[in-house]
Amino acid sequence: MAAIREHPTTKRPSVYWYEPNGRKRQKTFQNKSDAVKFKKIIEAELLTNRYTSPFAGQTLIQDWLETIGYSKQSNRESTKIQHKFMYKKLIVPYFGSKKLDAVRPTDVVDFLFHLQNLDYSSETQRKVLNLLSRIFNTAVEEEMIVKNPCKTSLVRSSVSPPEFKEQRFLTKDELTWLSDCINPQYKELILLAGLTGLRKGELFALETSDISDNKIKITKSLTLINGKAEITHPKTKRSIRTVDIPDELLDYFLNLKKGPVFPSIKGSRMQAGNFRNRYFQPAVKASIGEPFRFHDLRHTAVALAIKDNKHPFEISKMLGHTSIKTTFDVYGHLFS
Repeated sequence: MAAIREHPTTKRPSVYWYEPNGRKRQKTFQNKSDAVKFKKIIEAELLTNRYTSPFAGQTLIQDWLETIGYSKQSNRESTKIQHKFMYKKLIVPYFGSKKLDAVRPTDVVDFLFHLQNLDYSSETQRKVLNLLSRIFNTAVEEEMIVKNPCKTSLVRSSVSPPEFKEQRFLTKDELTWLSDCINPQYKELILLAGLTGLRKGELFALETSDISDNKIKITKSLTLINGKAEITHPKTKRSIRTVDIPDELLDYFLNLKKGPVFPSIKGSRMQAGNFRNRYFQPAVKASIGEPFRFHDLRHTAVALAIKDNKHPFEISKMLGHTSIKTTFDVYGHLFS
Protein backbone atom coordinates (compact mmCIF):
# COMPACT_ATOMS: atom_id res chain seq x y z
CA MET A 1 0.00 0.00 0.00
CA ALA A 2 2.48 2.62 1.20
CA ALA A 3 6.04 2.46 2.48
CA ILE A 4 8.43 4.69 4.41
CA ARG A 5 11.98 4.94 3.13
CA GLU A 6 14.89 7.29 3.60
CA HIS A 7 15.13 9.90 0.86
CA PRO A 8 18.37 9.24 -1.10
CA THR A 9 19.39 12.91 -1.10
CA THR A 10 17.95 14.59 2.00
CA LYS A 11 18.15 11.42 4.12
CA ARG A 12 14.75 12.34 5.58
CA PRO A 13 11.83 9.89 5.90
CA SER A 14 9.71 9.73 2.75
CA VAL A 15 6.38 8.03 2.11
CA TYR A 16 6.06 6.18 -1.20
CA TRP A 17 2.76 4.93 -2.63
CA TYR A 18 0.88 4.22 -5.86
CA GLU A 19 -2.25 6.17 -6.80
CA PRO A 20 -5.31 4.29 -8.18
CA ASN A 21 -4.23 5.23 -11.70
CA GLY A 22 -0.89 3.52 -11.15
CA ARG A 23 1.16 6.68 -10.77
CA LYS A 24 3.95 6.44 -8.19
CA ARG A 25 4.00 9.23 -5.59
CA GLN A 26 6.40 10.34 -2.87
CA LYS A 27 6.29 12.89 -0.06
CA THR A 28 9.16 13.78 2.30
CA PHE A 29 8.82 14.79 5.97
CA GLN A 30 10.96 16.39 8.67
CA ASN A 31 10.57 13.44 11.05
CA LYS A 32 9.39 9.85 11.01
CA SER A 33 6.38 10.55 13.25
CA ASP A 34 4.82 12.83 10.63
CA ALA A 35 5.65 10.32 7.91
CA VAL A 36 3.92 7.51 9.81
CA LYS A 37 0.76 9.61 10.32
CA PHE A 38 0.66 10.54 6.65
CA LYS A 39 1.21 6.88 5.62
CA LYS A 40 -1.81 5.80 7.68
CA ILE A 41 -4.01 8.50 6.11
CA ILE A 42 -2.97 7.54 2.57
CA GLU A 43 -3.56 3.83 3.20
CA ALA A 44 -6.99 4.49 4.73
CA GLU A 45 -8.05 6.63 1.76
CA LEU A 46 -6.84 4.00 -0.72
CA LEU A 47 -8.66 1.21 1.13
CA THR A 48 -11.97 3.11 1.32
CA ASN A 49 -11.80 4.47 -2.27
CA ARG A 50 -11.76 8.03 -0.91
CA TYR A 51 -8.29 8.85 -2.13
CA THR A 52 -7.50 12.44 -3.11
CA SER A 53 -4.01 13.31 -4.24
CA PRO A 54 -2.31 15.55 -1.64
CA PHE A 55 -0.77 17.46 -4.56
CA ALA A 56 -3.94 18.05 -6.56
CA GLY A 57 -5.13 21.07 -4.61
CA GLN A 58 -1.84 22.87 -5.15
CA THR A 59 -3.20 24.41 -8.37
CA LEU A 60 -3.72 28.17 -8.20
CA ILE A 61 -7.36 29.23 -8.42
CA GLN A 62 -6.56 31.61 -11.28
CA ASP A 63 -4.92 28.77 -13.25
CA TRP A 64 -7.81 26.40 -12.57
CA LEU A 65 -10.29 29.03 -13.70
CA GLU A 66 -8.42 29.37 -17.00
CA THR A 67 -8.70 25.59 -17.36
CA ILE A 68 -12.44 25.25 -16.73
CA GLY A 69 -13.44 28.52 -18.44
CA TYR A 70 -15.37 31.48 -17.12
CA SER A 71 -18.84 30.15 -17.93
CA LYS A 72 -20.74 27.15 -19.23
CA GLN A 73 -20.80 26.83 -23.01
CA SER A 74 -24.59 26.53 -22.85
CA ASN A 75 -24.99 29.99 -21.30
CA ARG A 76 -26.13 32.99 -23.32
CA GLU A 77 -23.38 35.24 -24.64
CA SER A 78 -24.46 38.10 -22.37
CA THR A 79 -24.33 35.75 -19.36
CA LYS A 80 -20.82 34.61 -20.31
CA ILE A 81 -19.67 38.23 -20.46
CA GLN A 82 -21.22 38.96 -17.06
CA HIS A 83 -19.56 35.90 -15.52
CA LYS A 84 -16.15 36.78 -16.93
CA PHE A 85 -16.50 40.34 -15.62
CA MET A 86 -17.35 39.12 -12.10
CA TYR A 87 -14.49 36.63 -12.09
CA LYS A 88 -11.90 39.14 -13.26
CA LYS A 89 -13.10 42.13 -11.23
CA LEU A 90 -14.07 40.44 -7.95
CA ILE A 91 -12.93 36.84 -7.59
CA VAL A 92 -9.48 36.70 -9.22
CA PRO A 93 -8.07 39.80 -7.45
CA TYR A 94 -9.08 38.28 -4.09
CA PHE A 95 -8.51 34.54 -4.59
CA GLY A 96 -6.49 34.18 -7.78
CA SER A 97 -3.08 33.67 -6.15
CA LYS A 98 -4.44 31.18 -3.58
CA LYS A 99 -4.25 27.43 -4.03
CA LEU A 100 -7.44 25.39 -4.31
CA ASP A 101 -6.81 23.47 -1.12
CA ALA A 102 -5.82 26.57 0.86
CA VAL A 103 -9.26 28.22 0.89
CA ARG A 104 -11.39 27.63 3.97
CA PRO A 105 -15.04 28.55 4.65
CA THR A 106 -13.84 31.42 6.83
CA ASP A 107 -11.92 32.81 3.84
CA VAL A 108 -15.12 32.79 1.80
CA VAL A 109 -16.96 34.56 4.63
CA ASP A 110 -14.24 37.24 4.72
CA PHE A 111 -14.68 37.62 0.96
CA LEU A 112 -18.43 38.18 1.35
CA PHE A 113 -17.79 40.81 4.01
CA HIS A 114 -15.34 42.40 1.57
CA LEU A 115 -18.10 42.61 -1.05
CA GLN A 116 -20.47 44.11 1.50
CA ASN A 117 -17.92 46.77 2.40
CA LEU A 118 -17.83 47.65 -1.31
CA ASP A 119 -21.64 48.06 -1.20
CA TYR A 120 -22.44 45.16 -3.50
CA SER A 121 -26.08 44.08 -3.23
CA SER A 122 -27.30 40.79 -1.80
CA GLU A 123 -28.16 39.62 -5.32
CA THR A 124 -24.63 40.33 -6.57
CA GLN A 125 -23.11 38.59 -3.53
CA ARG A 126 -25.14 35.48 -4.28
CA LYS A 127 -24.17 35.50 -7.97
CA VAL A 128 -20.48 35.88 -7.15
CA LEU A 129 -20.69 33.17 -4.47
CA ASN A 130 -22.26 30.79 -7.01
CA LEU A 131 -19.45 31.51 -9.46
CA LEU A 132 -16.82 30.95 -6.77
CA SER A 133 -18.56 27.74 -5.73
CA ARG A 134 -18.41 26.53 -9.34
CA ILE A 135 -14.60 26.69 -9.22
CA PHE A 136 -14.47 24.39 -6.19
CA ASN A 137 -17.27 22.12 -7.45
CA THR A 138 -15.29 21.29 -10.57
CA ALA A 139 -12.18 20.72 -8.45
CA VAL A 140 -14.12 18.29 -6.24
CA GLU A 141 -15.42 16.47 -9.34
CA GLU A 142 -11.84 16.10 -10.59
CA GLU A 143 -10.80 14.83 -7.15
CA MET A 144 -8.40 17.72 -6.67
CA ILE A 145 -9.95 18.68 -3.32
CA VAL A 146 -12.30 16.86 -0.96
CA LYS A 147 -14.84 19.56 -0.09
CA ASN A 148 -16.22 22.78 -1.49
CA PRO A 149 -15.55 25.55 1.09
CA CYS A 150 -18.52 27.55 -0.21
CA LYS A 151 -21.04 24.88 0.77
CA THR A 152 -21.40 25.46 4.49
CA SER A 153 -24.15 27.03 6.57
CA LEU A 154 -21.63 29.58 7.82
CA VAL A 155 -20.99 30.84 4.30
CA ARG A 156 -24.64 30.86 3.23
CA SER A 157 -25.70 32.79 6.34
CA SER A 158 -23.02 35.43 5.69
CA VAL A 159 -24.64 36.74 2.51
CA SER A 160 -26.52 39.98 3.14
CA PRO A 161 -30.29 39.49 3.42
CA PRO A 162 -32.08 40.42 0.20
CA GLU A 163 -33.28 43.99 -0.04
CA PHE A 164 -37.03 44.29 -0.23
CA LYS A 165 -38.07 45.99 -3.45
CA GLU A 166 -41.72 46.91 -3.53
CA GLN A 167 -43.27 46.01 -6.85
CA ARG A 168 -45.22 48.77 -8.50
CA PHE A 169 -47.93 47.93 -10.96
CA LEU A 170 -50.36 50.13 -12.83
CA THR A 171 -54.09 50.11 -13.25
CA LYS A 172 -55.45 49.89 -16.80
CA ASP A 173 -56.11 53.64 -16.77
CA GLU A 174 -52.58 54.42 -15.58
CA LEU A 175 -51.12 52.17 -18.28
CA THR A 176 -53.12 54.04 -20.90
CA TRP A 177 -51.99 57.37 -19.43
CA LEU A 178 -48.34 56.33 -19.67
CA SER A 179 -48.78 55.15 -23.27
CA ASP A 180 -50.42 58.45 -24.19
CA CYS A 181 -47.47 60.45 -22.81
CA ILE A 182 -44.69 58.64 -24.65
CA ASN A 183 -43.57 59.33 -28.22
CA PRO A 184 -46.48 58.07 -30.40
CA GLN A 185 -44.14 55.59 -32.10
CA TYR A 186 -43.88 53.66 -28.83
CA LYS A 187 -47.46 53.87 -27.59
CA GLU A 188 -48.23 50.28 -28.64
CA LEU A 189 -44.95 49.03 -27.17
CA ILE A 190 -45.98 50.28 -23.73
CA LEU A 191 -49.44 48.76 -24.03
CA LEU A 192 -48.09 45.41 -25.25
CA ALA A 193 -45.55 45.25 -22.41
CA GLY A 194 -48.17 46.15 -19.81
CA LEU A 195 -50.73 43.65 -21.12
CA THR A 196 -48.51 40.65 -21.94
CA GLY A 197 -45.44 41.03 -19.71
CA LEU A 198 -42.97 40.68 -22.59
CA ARG A 199 -39.43 41.56 -21.53
CA LYS A 200 -37.74 44.62 -22.99
CA GLY A 201 -35.23 42.58 -25.00
CA GLU A 202 -38.03 40.40 -26.40
CA LEU A 203 -40.00 43.46 -27.50
CA PHE A 204 -37.07 45.13 -29.26
CA ALA A 205 -36.20 41.86 -31.05
CA LEU A 206 -39.71 41.42 -32.48
CA GLU A 207 -40.04 41.40 -36.27
CA THR A 208 -43.12 41.29 -38.45
CA SER A 209 -42.21 37.69 -39.35
CA ASP A 210 -42.93 36.80 -35.71
CA ILE A 211 -46.58 37.86 -36.12
CA SER A 212 -49.11 35.30 -37.30
CA ASP A 213 -52.83 36.10 -37.24
CA ASN A 214 -53.50 37.25 -33.68
CA LYS A 215 -50.41 35.71 -32.09
CA ILE A 216 -46.79 36.69 -31.44
CA LYS A 217 -44.06 34.06 -31.41
CA ILE A 218 -41.22 34.88 -28.99
CA THR A 219 -38.01 33.19 -30.16
CA LYS A 220 -35.26 35.77 -29.56
CA SER A 221 -34.12 38.74 -27.51
CA LEU A 222 -32.12 41.90 -28.17
CA THR A 223 -29.12 42.04 -25.83
CA LEU A 224 -26.33 44.58 -25.44
CA ILE A 225 -23.00 42.74 -25.84
CA ASN A 226 -19.77 44.73 -25.64
CA GLY A 227 -21.71 47.91 -26.38
CA LYS A 228 -23.41 46.47 -29.47
CA ALA A 229 -27.03 45.33 -29.74
CA GLU A 230 -27.13 41.63 -30.68
CA ILE A 231 -29.98 39.21 -31.34
CA THR A 232 -29.64 36.31 -28.87
CA HIS A 233 -31.69 33.41 -27.54
CA PRO A 234 -34.36 34.27 -24.95
CA LYS A 235 -33.59 34.09 -21.23
CA THR A 236 -34.61 30.41 -20.84
CA LYS A 237 -36.03 27.60 -22.99
CA ARG A 238 -39.50 28.31 -21.56
CA SER A 239 -39.12 31.90 -22.74
CA ILE A 240 -39.70 30.59 -26.27
CA ARG A 241 -43.46 30.87 -26.39
CA THR A 242 -46.52 32.18 -28.21
CA VAL A 243 -48.49 35.11 -26.81
CA ASP A 244 -51.92 36.33 -27.84
CA ILE A 245 -52.09 39.88 -29.20
CA PRO A 246 -54.43 41.96 -26.99
CA ASP A 247 -57.64 42.87 -28.82
CA GLU A 248 -56.92 46.62 -28.61
CA LEU A 249 -53.63 46.14 -30.50
CA LEU A 250 -54.79 43.87 -33.34
CA ASP A 251 -55.18 46.70 -35.85
CA TYR A 252 -51.65 47.94 -35.13
CA PHE A 253 -50.06 44.53 -35.73
CA LEU A 254 -52.05 43.84 -38.87
CA ASN A 255 -50.75 47.00 -40.57
CA LEU A 256 -47.01 46.80 -39.92
CA LYS A 257 -44.26 47.32 -42.48
CA LYS A 258 -41.72 44.53 -42.89
CA GLY A 259 -38.87 44.68 -40.36
CA PRO A 260 -38.59 45.40 -36.61
CA VAL A 261 -41.97 45.84 -34.90
CA PHE A 262 -40.60 48.58 -32.63
CA PRO A 263 -37.69 50.26 -34.44
CA SER A 264 -35.87 53.45 -33.52
CA ILE A 265 -37.01 56.75 -35.01
CA LYS A 266 -34.46 56.17 -37.78
CA GLY A 267 -35.81 52.69 -38.51
CA SER A 268 -32.94 50.66 -37.01
CA ARG A 269 -32.89 48.44 -33.93
CA MET A 270 -33.73 50.36 -30.77
CA GLN A 271 -31.02 50.52 -28.09
CA ALA A 272 -32.50 49.83 -24.65
CA GLY A 273 -30.48 52.62 -23.00
CA ASN A 274 -31.53 55.18 -25.58
CA PHE A 275 -35.18 54.19 -25.25
CA ARG A 276 -35.10 54.50 -21.46
CA ASN A 277 -33.39 57.90 -21.37
CA ARG A 278 -35.00 59.57 -24.38
CA TYR A 279 -38.53 58.25 -24.25
CA PHE A 280 -39.50 56.05 -21.30
CA GLN A 281 -38.34 58.04 -18.28
CA PRO A 282 -39.62 61.40 -19.64
CA ALA A 283 -43.03 59.76 -20.23
CA VAL A 284 -43.03 58.34 -16.69
CA LYS A 285 -42.28 61.78 -15.23
CA ALA A 286 -45.00 63.38 -17.37
CA SER A 287 -47.67 60.86 -16.32
CA ILE A 288 -47.63 58.29 -13.50
CA GLY A 289 -44.50 59.66 -11.77
CA GLU A 290 -41.32 58.03 -10.54
CA PRO A 291 -40.11 55.57 -9.43
CA PHE A 292 -41.21 53.25 -12.21
CA ARG A 293 -39.00 50.89 -14.22
CA PHE A 294 -39.76 49.30 -17.56
CA HIS A 295 -39.72 45.91 -15.81
CA ASP A 296 -42.64 47.13 -13.67
CA LEU A 297 -44.77 46.82 -16.81
CA ARG A 298 -44.25 43.06 -16.43
CA HIS A 299 -45.65 43.29 -12.89
CA THR A 300 -48.52 45.32 -14.32
CA ALA A 301 -49.33 42.57 -16.84
CA VAL A 302 -49.59 40.02 -14.03
CA ALA A 303 -51.81 42.25 -11.89
CA LEU A 304 -54.15 42.94 -14.81
CA ALA A 305 -54.26 39.25 -15.77
CA ILE A 306 -55.19 38.29 -12.20
CA LYS A 307 -57.91 40.94 -12.23
CA ASP A 308 -59.24 39.33 -15.42
CA ASN A 309 -59.38 35.99 -13.54
CA LYS A 310 -56.76 34.27 -15.69
CA HIS A 311 -55.46 30.98 -14.32
CA PRO A 312 -51.97 31.08 -12.70
CA PHE A 313 -50.72 28.46 -15.20
CA GLU A 314 -51.89 30.65 -18.08
CA ILE A 315 -50.09 33.65 -16.56
CA SER A 316 -46.91 31.63 -16.04
CA LYS A 317 -46.96 30.54 -19.68
CA MET A 318 -47.53 34.13 -20.84
CA LEU A 319 -44.49 35.31 -18.84
CA GLY A 320 -42.24 32.50 -20.05
CA HIS A 321 -41.39 31.33 -16.54
CA THR A 322 -39.52 28.04 -16.17
CA SER A 323 -42.26 26.75 -13.85
CA ILE A 324 -45.44 27.91 -12.17
CA LYS A 325 -43.48 27.87 -8.90
CA THR A 326 -41.45 30.83 -10.19
CA THR A 327 -44.69 32.71 -10.85
CA PHE A 328 -45.94 32.06 -7.33
CA ASP A 329 -42.57 32.90 -5.79
CA VAL A 330 -42.52 36.32 -7.49
CA TYR A 331 -46.22 37.19 -7.65
CA GLY A 332 -47.86 34.93 -5.06
CA HIS A 333 -48.95 37.90 -2.94
CA LEU A 334 -51.03 39.23 -5.85
CA PHE A 335 -53.11 36.02 -6.04
CA SER A 336 -54.38 36.32 -2.46
